Amino acid sequence: VFGQFVASHEIGFTPSDTGEAFDIEIFPDDPAFYVEGGPRRQFLDLERSDFDPDTGVDRPREQVNTVTKAFDGSTIYGSTPAQEARVRVPGSAHLRVSGTGAIPVEIDAATGRPTPLAGDDRAAENALLLSLHGLFAREHNRLADALMANPAICVGCSDADRIETVYET
Repeated sequence: VFGQFVASHEIGFTPSDTGEAFDIEIFPDDPAFYVEGGPRRQFLDLERSDFDPDTGVDRPREQVNTVTKAFDGSTIYGSTPAQEARVRVPGSAHLRVSGTGAIPVEIDAATGRPTPLAGDDRAAENALLLSLHGLFAREHNRLADALMANPAICVGCSDADRIETVYET
């Protein structure tokens, strides 16, 4: 799961809401997909990923990555200012956590479903992944508290600059 948190969610997310089918034929004698007496599937149902509309005709089709492509903590802090604002406590160096230290949940206005307030929208894909989000948020807050207690951090700064320095450190 840590590999999913870092390698998959930290550097890439390509939505697949094109509605464009890209099914793969399953050969009738494929032992991986045929069980004697069971139903026979003819295709693996796949959907193509979103792509850059400037690609695919004169040059290879390129997928769109909607998160940062660097190991920059965006899984924790978000890839956009709007995501960051959702996970950060306003006016504080802290990330939002519940009273029990878990990632807080809000009700998604569009779907009516509970959604974790995490830096990555896929945080709730499984319980272990969600627990890693909580672990990193709590660790961020622990380090922020330690840095805020250090008088040598941002000497001469305003309170707001000190908070921002600690948050970004």
